[in-house]
Amino acid sequence: MFALNDNKPIWIRDDEHGFLLGKIIDIGSDNVTVQLINNRTTKVVPYDSIFQAEEYDKDVDDNCALMYLNEATLLNNIRRRYKKDLIYTYVANILIAINPYKQLSSLYSIDAIKRYNGKSLGIMPPHVYAIGDKAYRDMRRVKQSQSIIISGESGAGKTESAKYVLRYLTESYGVHNGQIEDRINESNPLLEAFGNAKTTRNNNSSRFGKFIEVHFNNKHRVVGGYISHYLLEKSRVCVQSKDERNYHIFYQLCAGASESTRRELRLSSPDNFHYLNRGCTQYFCNSQAEKLLSKTSRSQDFISKGPLHDPQIDDLNNFNECNQSMDQMGLTTQDKLNIYSTVAAVLHVGNIDFEDNPESTKGGCKITSTTEKSLSITAEMLGLDQNDLRNALITRVLMTKTTSRSKETVIPVPLKVHEAQNARDALAKAIYIRLFDQIVAFVNKSIPFSSSTAYIAQNERDALAKAIYIRLFDQIVAFVNKSIPFSSSTAYIGILDIAGFEYFPINSFEQFCTNYCNEKLQQFFNERILKEEQLLYEKEGLGLKKISYIDNQDCIVKNKILYRRQCFVDIQRHVRMHLVYKRYAPQIQDLVKVKALYEQVSSMEKIVRQMKFNKEKVYKSVQKLRQRIDQLINEITNRSVNSTYIDNAYNELVSLIDREFRRLKHVLAQQEIKEEEHLKKIQMELEHEKTKKIAEKKRLEQEQEEFRQRSAIAQHQREQAQLESKLTADETKYQKKHQVSQTDEEGRFAEINERERRDYDLARRLALETGDEADLPQLQQPYRRLINQKYNLNRYSYSELRDLINTSCDWELLQACREELHQRVKLFYAWKSKNQKRKNSFALNNRMDEVDEQASKDILNNIAPPSMTGGASTSIASIKKVGQLMTANSKKSSSGKVGEQRYFRVPFNRPNDQNRDTHVEQKKKGWWYAHFDGKWIARQMEIHPNQKPVLLVAGVDDINMCDLSLDDTGLASKKGAEIFESDFEQEWLKHNGREYLKAHFRHISSKYVVQLLQNYR
Repeated sequence: MFALNDNKPIWIRDDEHGFLLGKIIDIGSDNVTVQLINNRTTKVVPYDSIFQAEEYDKDVDDNCALMYLNEATLLNNIRRRYKKDLIYTYVANILIAINPYKQLSSLYSIDAIKRYNGKSLGIMPPHVYAIGDKAYRDMRRVKQSQSIIISGESGAGKTESAKYVLRYLTESYGVHNGQIEDRINESNPLLEAFGNAKTTRNNNSSRFGKFIEVHFNNKHRVVGGYISHYLLEKSRVCVQSKDERNYHIFYQLCAGASESTRRELRLSSPDNFHYLNRGCTQYFCNSQAEKLLSKTSRSQDFISKGPLHDPQIDDLNNFNECNQSMDQMGLTTQDKLNIYSTVAAVLHVGNIDFEDNPESTKGGCKITSTTEKSLSITAEMLGLDQNDLRNALITRVLMTKTTSRSKETVIPVPLKVHEAQNARDALAKAIYIRLFDQIVAFVNKSIPFSSSTAYIAQNERDALAKAIYIRLFDQIVAFVNKSIPFSSSTAYIGILDIAGFEYFPINSFEQFCTNYCNEKLQQFFNERILKEEQLLYEKEGLGLKKISYIDNQDCIVKNKILYRRQCFVDIQRHVRMHLVYKRYAPQIQDLVKVKALYEQVSSMEKIVRQMKFNKEKVYKSVQKLRQRIDQLINEITNRSVNSTYIDNAYNELVSLIDREFRRLKHVLAQQEIKEEEHLKKIQMELEHEKTKKIAEKKRLEQEQEEFRQRSAIAQHQREQAQLESKLTADETKYQKKHQVSQTDEEGRFAEINERERRDYDLARRLALETGDEADLPQLQQPYRRLINQKYNLNRYSYSELRDLINTSCDWELLQACREELHQRVKLFYAWKSKNQKRKNSFALNNRMDEVDEQASKDILNNIAPPSMTGGASTSIASIKKVGQLMTANSKKSSSGKVGEQRYFRVPFNRPNDQNRDTHVEQKKKGWWYAHFDGKWIARQMEIHPNQKPVLLVAGVDDINMCDLSLDDTGLASKKGAEIFESDFEQEWLKHNGREYLKAHFRHISSKYVVQLLQNYR
C-alpha cells in the first residue's frame, strides 16, 4: 500500500488536530514512522491511522472526484474550500454546507437563482439552490412529492439553508406575485421569536422542528404552503442553564415593547421574573439599539457585562420585525395585544410563589403575600377570576362516589408547596404551547390555499395542563399557517428543518427526543448512502473494498427504548404500590374483609330473584344490608376510626347477614318443595291422560285390522272361486283342442313317414337295377339330433349350458352348447306362442306361489332335449306344466323391467373340464359378474386367479358379451346369484373400470352407464 521511497505525503490521525500531513521515513511490522511536514517532528503510528493524501493545494466540487477518498482527504477538501468562501461541497447528490458565520450576499442573489434554474447536479458549482432545483425536477419527472432533509448539530446553519431553499422555489416557480413567497418568508421572524432561544452552542438555536410544505399545481407552479411543527422544548419556558436564555419573545417584549405596552403588561427587567433570572439575562443588541433600551428593562448582568453581540440577532429590531410580520399576516392590534398579554402572563405566573399554610390541617399550602400581586396580574391578563386561579394552583380535584347510584362528589385536595410549584409550571407550559399552535395555524391560513386546516392538540394528565408554553407556541404556528395563501395542490416539496443536537448538564425530555430524531436521521443517511450502496456493489460483483463506518444503531435501537420504557413503568408501579401500602396498610385488611361481605349480599340477591312471594319486601331488606356495608367502607376510607369500632360494626353486619341468609334459604327451600309437589301432580295427570290415549288408539287400530282381515278373506274367497271356475273351463277347452291337434299331428307324421318310406324303397330298387349303392336319404325329423356327437350334452341343465357358453374357450364345445340351448329354447317358445292366450289365467293360480323361485330353472330343466326323445315332440302335459310355471313367474317377478338395474355374480366351476381332461387336479375357477340395465346386459366382468380381469361394456364389446335377456339367463331365480350395486361397483372400480369407461365414452350404449361415468367425474 505504501512504499518507503515514494516520498508522497500522507495523512495521519491526530487527537488534537484531527489529521496531520507527513511523510513515511521508516516502516515496521506493526507501525510506521512519519515525519510531519509542518514542524519536522516524527511520530510512530499504526497502519490503520495513516491515509493516502491528495495534492495539498487541490480542491474539488465533489468529494467523490478525489483520487483517494478517505476521511482525511474529505475534511481537507472541505477546509480548503471553506477558506475560499466556498461553503458548499457535494458528496454525490448530498450537499455539505459549512456555516460561514458571516453574510455572503453575492452567493444568494437573484442572478444566482437564475443561473441554477433547470441545471442538473454537477453542471454548476455546489449550492443549496441546486438541491432545490433537483427536488423540483424530480417532482415533475416522477410525478411524486419530494422531501429535502436538512440536518446537523446546533448552530450548523440548518434554518438558514431552509430559508434559501424556500426562497429559490418561490422565486423560480411562484405565480402569486410574491404573496406566497412573502407569507412563508415573513413567518420566519415570528416563528423564530417564539421557537428559538440562545444555547451554549448557538445564539439562535431552533428549539422545535418544522416541516415546510411548498405546494404546486398541475402546471408545476407554487400555489401554497403549509408549516407543521413538533418537539417544542416545553421545559425551557420554566428553567434554563446558566449561560442560556429563554425563548427570544420574552426578551424582545421586555426590550422592544413601547413604554405604554410595558406598563400595561407590567413588564420590567428580566431580573424580576423567575422564569428568566436563573439563566442569561443579557439582551442581544448593537450600539445603536443599546441607546434606545429603557433603563428599567436592563438587568444587572447587562449593566455590568454589556449586551450580547450577534450579526443576525437584535432583540429590539427583531421585536419590530416580529410585530411587522404579524401585521402583514393580517393580525389586528387587539390580536397582537392578546398574544403579548399571554406571553406576559406566562412570566407573571412564574413569579407566583407558595408557602406552607399553618391553618391547614391536611398539609396544604398558600400563595405568599409578596406574590399576591403576580396572581392578580396573571388573572387579569388571562381573563380569569383571581380566586378560581388561586384554588386551581393550590388544590387538586378528587372525584368520588358514595354509593353505586349516587352522583360523583368533588373533593378538593390541598397541594403541598412542591406540588403547587409543579402545577404552576405546568400551567405556564400549557399556555405557551397553545399560543404557539394558534400562531402556526394562522401562518398556514395566511398562505393562499383553498383547503388548509391545522389541528394540533395536547393531552396531559397533570392537575393543570402540563405544557402551557407549547400551547402558546402552537397558537403562534397556527397564526402563521392561516396567513399563507393556499389553492389546489397536486404535489409538494417538503423541507424538514429539525432542531439541532444539544447536550446539557440536565437534559429535558424534549431535548432527548430531538437528539433521538437527529440520530435517526444519521442512521437514515448511513443506510441509504453507505449500507445500501455497498450491498448494491456486492450484488453486482464490482469487487470494491468494503467501507467501514461508525454505526449509531446501539443508541437508537427501538427495542432498548421500549424495554427501558417498560422498566420505567414497572418501577413506577412498584413504587406507587409501596407508597400506597405504606400509607393505607392499617385500613387495607379491614377494607378487604368488609368488601368480602358483598359476595354474600350478592348471593342473597340471587335468592331473592328466585322467590315468587314477598319479593319486593325481601329485596329492600337486602339492599339495606348493602347500604350498611357501603357506609362502613366510607367510614374506614374517609375517617380516622379505631379498629375496635370497625370490628364491632363488622361483627354486627356478619350476624345480620347470616341470620337473613338462613331465613332466605329456608323460604326458598319451602318454595322448592311446593313446586316439586305441584309438578308431580301435573306429571301424574299427564301420564294418566297419555295412557288413556294409547289404550284408545290401540283399540281403534285393532278394530280396523280385524275389519281389514275379514274384508281381505272375503275378497280372496271370491277371487279363488272365480279363478277355479275359469281354470276348469279353460282346462276342458284346452283338452278338447289338444286332442284334435294331436290327432291331426299324428296323422301328418304318419303320412310323412309313409312318403319317405316309399321314396326310400323306390330309390333302393332303382339302385339295384343300375348296380349302384343307394344313398340313404335322411328322414326330415324336425327335432332329431345327431347321436354320434363328440360331446354328450343331454345331462346338462340350462344354467350349466349358459355357464359353458359364457366361460368356455373350446370352440367346438361352445358351438355344441349353443346348438343344444337353441333347440331347447325354440321348443319352449313354440309351445309358448301356441298357448299365449291361456297364460293370464294360469298366472293367478295361488298354488304357483310355492314354486316361484324355481320357475325358470324348472322350465329349462324339464324341457327334454331332442336327442333323448329321438326327435319326437316333447310331452304336451310336460310343456303345459312348464308353461304354467313360466307364465306365473314371469308375471310375478317382473324381472328385467325397463330402467331397472340389477347385478349378479356366479362362480366358474366348469362341468366340461371333466370331459376334456379328467387328470387335471387343479380345475379352473373364478367369478363372472354381470350388470343388467333392464332386460339386457350393460357391463360384464370375468375374474380369474392369476389372470388379468376381462371388462366388457355394451356398445363396445357386444360380440364377446352374453346375448341372452335377463329372463332367458335364469339369473333372477338362481339363489345367491344377485348382489348389491355397491359390491359390483367396488369390483368394477378396483379393476380400473372407470378408466375403461372414459376410454370408450362415445360408444357406450347404456344411458345409465353414461350417467354413472359423469358421476365418477
